[in-house]
Amino acid sequence: MKKLLPAVLCLVVSFSAMAASPDRWAGFYLGGNLGEATGNANWSGIVVPSDTGQNFAPSFADYGLSGASGGIQGGYNFPRGNWLFGVEGRLDAPDARGGQTCFGSPSYGDYSAECKTKIDALGDLSLRLGYIVDNQWLLYLRGGVAYDTSKITPEMHYSTSYLTNKQHRTGGVFGFGVDYAVSNKVSVGVDYSHYDFRNKRTNFIAQDNTDSITPDFSASVKQKLDLVSLRFDYRFL
Repeated sequence: MKKLLPAVLCLVVSFSAMAASPDRWAGFYLGGNLGEATGNANWSGIVVPSDTGQNFAPSFADYGLSGASGGIQGGYNFPRGNWLFGVEGRLDAPDARGGQTCFGSPSYGDYSAECKTKIDALGDLSLRLGYIVDNQWLLYLRGGVAYDTSKITPEMHYSTSYLTNKQHRTGGVFGFGVDYAVSNKVSVGVDYSHYDFRNKRTNFIAQDNTDSITPDFSASVKQKLDLVSLRFDYRFL
């Protein structure tokens, strides 16, 4: 018994030392995330066909976007005492979409249209500033540059033609989150990120239009997106 007690104490001390390793959060990491994306698309300065015979004034559409999202993230952490500095890259595939009647109305019949947006890809590169609590929790802020790919479509009601424009746009991202270290190499957490993409003028050309009218649309489109996700990371210590 006298020999067993010191052995048990040594084992407990060794395990505690391993669990409290100061390098727990250091180095490269790679992981995945699942979450929900919500946001907004705003169209302004819409120019509609001049030969429709309708007295349309430039108008706008403003509608919500929503959908599930999933992706991967990876980066490198530099702990300095309780503070952590890092860089992270993230790539997501949100199925965020929405739409609204953007000029005319159903009462106009053939000459109304539905403005639609679908975000296909979302990426960002950010710097992270974190604070480590009890070497078990990591609270962090992050901010950087963002990029998205989206499909912008005014869907004409007077024909089967779709005027689709695939856009690539840049913007900024700001976020915060909390991670919990399950072990020295694995952590789980919750992340919130806000994406703001600049206003971009977009031209639309009719494709396969069977109508005698060939419209020429243009509009300024701005997008914002909020992403809340559960994440997990594996660190290569």
